Formats: sequence, structure tokens, C-alpha cells
Amino acid sequence: MEKEIKINENITIRIADEKWAKEKYNSAIKSRDKLLPWLPWVHYYDAPEANAEMMAEFQRSKVKEFEEKTNYCYDIFYDNQFAGSIEVMHVSKMNKKCEIGYWLDSAMTGKGIMTTCVKALTELLFDKLDMHRIAILAAPENAASCAVAERCGYEKEAILREDQVLEDKFYDTVIYAKLML
Repeated sequence: MEKEIKINENITIRIADEKWAKEKYNSAIKSRDKLLPWLPWVHYYDAPEANAEMMAEFQRSKVKEFEEKTNYCYDIFYDNQFAGSIEVMHVSKMNKKCEIGYWLDSAMTGKGIMTTCVKALTELLFDKLDMHRIAILAAPENAASCAVAERCGYEKEAILREDQVLEDKFYDTVIYAKLML
């Protein structure tokens, strides 16, 4: 996978890099109410000692995973402004499958950014990594995330009942998947 991918004239995705840690941290904090309860990692940044350096350490770990070809975490830029993140996780070359996870800064929603990114990344995963199956997991109540999966042609396969605990509440997980045809 490339470290930088131009999706269209407005959107570029770049390998998660510590040089954008402050922007990513500020975006996550600013968007906290919209990201919770769907993304439990946001709580990690609630701690009094939380700061942009913690995000920089996270970004460094993602660069290492990228280089090891086990995970591909990209930061999304819309008109050169940090907009969110999209990650290819649980890559199994043997089984030719992976998952995509994503989030957007609350100020960047409603522009089609994530739908555009998921469509482009899906094509790249089928073409460049020879994936056969790509999954997106979300809480059924997370309407925005489910809508992205559906707009990108992913099919709802199953609901795992009370699969996750987020903010001390059990949530179901809906599994969407797309197969290479």
C-alpha cells in the first residue's frame, strides 16, 4: 500500500504520522460527543494526563504496523485540513480478508468524505492486496457508520448481540461485508 493516496482533488489519505498528532488529538477531543459511545478509544484521551504526545505515540505505533504490513492506518485530509482517520485492520493474507474502521471530525461530516474514502480504499484492497473479503463492523445505532457501509455496497450479514461494552452499556455489532466479484 502507498503511504499517500490522492483520492480526488479534495481528499488525500496519508499514513498516520506523528507530525499530525496534534491535529488528530484536537479533532478527537473536539468531536468527542459525536464519537462516543461508538469508539471506546476516545475515553483514553479523557485522562488528566492525556495530551498530543499520547497521540504521537499512537501514530508511531501505526507507522510500525504499516511497515510490517499488518495494519494500514491513514489520516484523511480534506483540502489539506485534517478530517479524520481510516484504518485497514486484522489483515489476513492467508484468508484474503481484512476490516475497515473509520471516524471523521464532527466538522467534516456531511461532505461525502468517508463514503469516498471507503469506496476508494475498498477498490485498492481488492486490487493491490488481493483481498477477497472486506468487513466493516459498527453498532446498529451508529446510523452514520452503517450508512457509509451501505452506500459503499457492503451487505449486512449479521448482528452479534451484546458484542461490545461501550460506556458501561452492551451494544450489538452489525457486520457488513463486501466480496471481490
